[in-house]
Amino acid sequence: SDDERLLVRKMHALRRLSIDLVKQDLDTVIDAFMQEPRLLPLRMAHRLTDIRHLHRFSKSAQRKIGRETLHMYAPLAGRLGMHAWRHEMEDICFRLLQPDAAESLSEQFRLHRKNDAQCLQHIQDFLDRKLNVAGIHSSMSTRTKSLYSTYRKMIVKKRRFEELTDRLALRVLVPTIDDCYRTLGIVHSSLRPMPGKLKDYIGAPKENGYRSIHTVVYPLPGVTEYPVEIQIRTLDMHEECEFGPARHADYK
Repeated sequence: SDDERLLVRKMHALRRLSIDLVKQDLDTVIDAFMQEPRLLPLRMAHRLTDIRHLHRFSKSAQRKIGRETLHMYAPLAGRLGMHAWRHEMEDICFRLLQPDAAESLSEQFRLHRKNDAQCLQHIQDFLDRKLNVAGIHSSMSTRTKSLYSTYRKMIVKKRRFEELTDRLALRVLVPTIDDCYRTLGIVHSSLRPMPGKLKDYIGAPKENGYRSIHTVVYPLPGVTEYPVEIQIRTLDMHEECEFGPARHADYK
């Protein structure tokens, strides 16, 4: 349609701008997003495509795109709740711009991979049994903190790799908000919660709309060897926190 062709032309015009170096370009992009909200997820998707295919660009262009993505597009994706896209952008750009630091940290991940996997499997099996007994239907998945997020946390918090309490996480998806809080009660009564680590982003969502309950449990003999962050949310909350506005049909 004419509307779609016009949208594509507007999007391609934005690709030539340098929003991290030229203030006028940044102002132009912000104005474009305000006038046509559909441009925002479309531009983010195109930038992700560029990052996934950096080999198509010259070495100098790769570094320029990498810096701009790490400084501007990845934080913007985070603010929009597009966390899956944000982490992919960050890790690719981190490996490009700081290869030595990225490789050193990757080695830490490799050394811990077997224990991490066993730890997460043990706690998943443990909680699955507890929730089944309580009659709470759930689906679970595990995640290890992304490469760049781990690096940034170590720098900002001045902590060693082993000291991070949210490096490993178990995500528990349940049908309703009531089930979220029932699950939290079971987690805290069955495991050892770490004081000061409970964050209720369902009762008080983040500015970008992120909703979830986070709590950290201490290592429990026979269950896990490391502290694990437990994330509890509904399926709708999970889709929103992974893909933000890009999940909605209005943006297709």
